[in-house]
Amino acid sequence: MNKFTSKLLVLAGCIAIFSSCLKNDYFERTQTAMGYNIYVSVRKQNVMTLDPFNVAFRLNTLIEEGNGDPNQAPDSIKRLLCTSETTITFDETNGTYTLTYTGSPTEGDSYDKDFVRKGSISIKTNGYPTLGTPSAQWDIDFNTSSTYSIYSNGDEIKLTASSYSINNTGDNTWTVYVSQFVSSVPSISSEGTTVEYKSKWNGSYQISQNNGCQKLSDIQYSIFSINSNNNGTTMYYPIDNMTVSTPTPFLYNPQCSSVVPVGNGKMLIFLADDPNLENYTEAELLGGSEINVCNPKTRISYGGYVTDYLIQ
Repeated sequence: MNKFTSKLLVLAGCIAIFSSCLKNDYFERTQTAMGYNIYVSVRKQNVMTLDPFNVAFRLNTLIEEGNGDPNQAPDSIKRLLCTSETTITFDETNGTYTLTYTGSPTEGDSYDKDFVRKGSISIKTNGYPTLGTPSAQWDIDFNTSSTYSIYSNGDEIKLTASSYSINNTGDNTWTVYVSQFVSSVPSISSEGTTVEYKSKWNGSYQISQNNGCQKLSDIQYSIFSINSNNNGTTMYYPIDNMTVSTPTPFLYNPQCSSVVPVGNGKMLIFLADDPNLENYTEAELLGGSEINVCNPKTRISYGGYVTDYLIQ
């Protein structure tokens, strides 16, 4: 079993789950362990699904900083957002940017807060110069580029989708629509055969920036709220189809990292094999008013039991 299987698919197993619990007895921890696994797998899937938006939003910031040309943005900002080895080209005929990543480590202080990326990702602007343009729509095309991957815990995770669009739906608000978003990684089984773990994810995300414009100085000190309505299977918990919603939006702080939630938020997860909706998972972030807390407690409710976890 490789480290992807041990760390992501199994989610570190029951021992890691129990060690992360806060102020709950052993019995309750065993009752909510499955709900914890389900939530963490969905959280990881959301991070993967939003990575292409992350790339497009960074490109948009470089365009803003470069007064319309991302390659004219200051080198320090480019190194922070996509590393100095990343190339950005623009095809004026079809209005498409192509970002090509080398897989080199992210430079500077953001290294431990960000993914390493490899391959190419193409973003069609449809004539809209920035994502801040009213009614803008940018489409990410995974069919005309080479494989695009991100690395997590040393494993290469390939990302693709049948369609992926980012729409400006209001002042500092964007809606991301995804269809058949797939994240996959090959894994060597204990028998020596190669097994590919894959997701199949559909739905939408509404993302709002609480203030400022899309220049780096504003983005770094903004809080982003994310609402989601999604369904599908994840590569981390591929047993059953899930339906996911966020009745209270999650809050994210770029100062923390690309992958760690901050502040408040509530997620509901229903499994397709639970027609009576008896064992749904509810995950509530407990950051309270301290929205700069990068690792808030997460309260997992599952099967009538409740446990507080500290999820790193």
